[in-house]
Amino acid sequence: SLSLTCYPCWRFPPPKMALSLSDDSSGEEDDLTILFSDTCMLADQDRNDKYEAAISAAIRKVATSNDSVHVLDVGTGTGLLSMMAIRHGATDVVACEMFKPMAAVARCVLEDNHMAQHITLHSTKSTELSVSDVVEGGVDIVVSEILDSELLGEGVLPSIRDAMQRLANPDAIAIPSGASVFVQAFTSKDIRHWHHIESSLAGTPLNGFQKCPGNSTMHDVHVHALRDYITLVSTPTAIVDFDFRNVFADGVYTSKPVPLPLHEGTKQVDGLIVWWNLYLDESITIDTRPAWLDGAATAPREHWMPCVYVFENPLQCTEHSPCLVQLYHDDYSLWFAEANLGKEKKEEDGDGQEQQRPYQQEHNPRPLPCVKPAVLDVALRCDRQKQLAPYYCTCGIHNILPWRRIWQLNQAPYLACVEESIQTLPPTLQHAIVLGNGGVTALALQSYFPDCALTVVDQLPPSQQYTQQLLIAQKRCKQQGDDPETAQPQLDRVNFVRCTQDILPERDDASSTCVVAVSDMFYAIGSMPWDSVLHFWRDVSSLSNRITHCVPQCAHFMAALVQFEHLHSMRHKLDVVSGFDMRAYDDAVYPGATSMSTHQLWEHDHTLLSEPASAIPITFLTKRQDINTTTQITAVSRGHVHAFVVFVNINFDDQHVVTGYSKIPSPTIQAVYMLETPLSAEAGQTFTLLAHLGKDSDAPTFNLVS
Repeated sequence: SLSLTCYPCWRFPPPKMALSLSDDSSGEEDDLTILFSDTCMLADQDRNDKYEAAISAAIRKVATSNDSVHVLDVGTGTGLLSMMAIRHGATDVVACEMFKPMAAVARCVLEDNHMAQHITLHSTKSTELSVSDVVEGGVDIVVSEILDSELLGEGVLPSIRDAMQRLANPDAIAIPSGASVFVQAFTSKDIRHWHHIESSLAGTPLNGFQKCPGNSTMHDVHVHALRDYITLVSTPTAIVDFDFRNVFADGVYTSKPVPLPLHEGTKQVDGLIVWWNLYLDESITIDTRPAWLDGAATAPREHWMPCVYVFENPLQCTEHSPCLVQLYHDDYSLWFAEANLGKEKKEEDGDGQEQQRPYQQEHNPRPLPCVKPAVLDVALRCDRQKQLAPYYCTCGIHNILPWRRIWQLNQAPYLACVEESIQTLPPTLQHAIVLGNGGVTALALQSYFPDCALTVVDQLPPSQQYTQQLLIAQKRCKQQGDDPETAQPQLDRVNFVRCTQDILPERDDASSTCVVAVSDMFYAIGSMPWDSVLHFWRDVSSLSNRITHCVPQCAHFMAALVQFEHLHSMRHKLDVVSGFDMRAYDDAVYPGATSMSTHQLWEHDHTLLSEPASAIPITFLTKRQDINTTTQITAVSRGHVHAFVVFVNINFDDQHVVTGYSKIPSPTIQAVYMLETPLSAEAGQTFTLLAHLGKDSDAPTFNLVS
């Protein structure tokens, strides 16, 4: 038999780690198992080959006029690009990697490949290097790969700007030399629901009391999986061009208005599909175009994807009024807005004269072959950043509720489960305790049990305020004859506290015979599929001697065997990359035979080889305790088991179950336990899954035995 022990690796890291892989990020973390995107990037042979070809060409070009070739590698990671430079004739390389655990791995990789004597590795940001750390006169080539799906999020602009200005000679080559951003307009109610709550519960609009626009966000998703849920309303067009050899000073910049080439009859644009074309040299490019365009990558990349951008408000289009958009950017972000030709922002000098600067004028954009480029006009530096800032949340709620939660609040089946399960509570209900962050269950409780005392337990002030505003809006709707704008209903039977220990004892004294703990199962802290479930169970356990009913009643950690089309090829031990020994990286990132990362499986082509089986059942009214289970999972079809997936089903009552898995776009996420070596499965073959959930643990562990 084969026993597989699982270790965690997150695709969605905590916020403090979001930039940890970039050269100019901050934060310390010893757990290298978060480096999911690094593994996917290193496994991208197309990317590796193109970078190596560009590095080789640049070294040959410099060597025609110089006796030596000096290279700076910004954000080296494992040191792969540095080693490529030495292999192709560079005299030496100065490499920097500020993420110290990764820098330690890079030192081992360089030693294993006998490169340490040629490559000087600094465990710091490139912006913290001194001029004396590089060759006198500056390096000849600056190579970097600090790019994310949005292009700028890992700090490529400030890092390369500093390197080219301080650490490179005037004729230095930048790899990459630049990039172009492309967009394609779409309309989609489903994707609009990622940003805007348009639903109601118990007759009360969940966003009706406020006009907050939410947050301007780029969503990096596998957009090919959304193709059936969006309507493309334009042809692709280039919108702006970046020259990494001549990066502007820090500030906010905007392109001139670019007309979207809309399809005939288009009346509305909800957002843009955004991707980039990266120029490694004059002839070598990498792009992240969507799969529906000619020339797209044959297999979806996990580390670079097209992005989805949703406008603050849909753009309205008419036959006689062209839809013009502008791209804005600072050092780390891109955002878009509808162009207003009457209010162009201009930078003026001390004499009041307009200073127009050509936007990367020396860099000639090379658009995708299938795309007719837009005219890339002049861009203007704008110091009035308040006017040009991306739209942002003004209510505080969107900073607490992630886009998946906003999407969930637009799901009619989910809201029906919440509302209908509360309607089944006993009519004698005297006290309800609402648990979670920004709980909307309070609306249903106040609607169907108006005489019930209500305690909302929420440790986050913005989400407390959200629930309070919903309850006030609901009462306003019921006040006959009052002006809803001026009425100030009193929530005299509602108490807000920050933890269960703060609940007033008189709320459920000895005469209280029916007390319920209720949650719509959202806690803002945590990104794993089981985090909210375990938070809720912990809270209920602390109240178990005071409550008689619980909604939801129970939950099941479900497990199933999975065969992937592509994902497994991007999530495995590397061994050798482009001829270089990467076993030191494997040993650091993969401490066991199986690793876990979170995904939205609807983004990935896959097949469930078994029916989901309950691996860990939880009844919330029972005290938290150690749980150990053995589950038999039977394959229903023949295939290769690349992983097993774990998700959580929540039973609000016997008739209302919210599942944590979907093959169509949904706000759920799943934990994927990728196997180092795929297992062969035949229909009827049984696999054994051992599961453990500790009494005080924040996560389960699993062990698959074949």
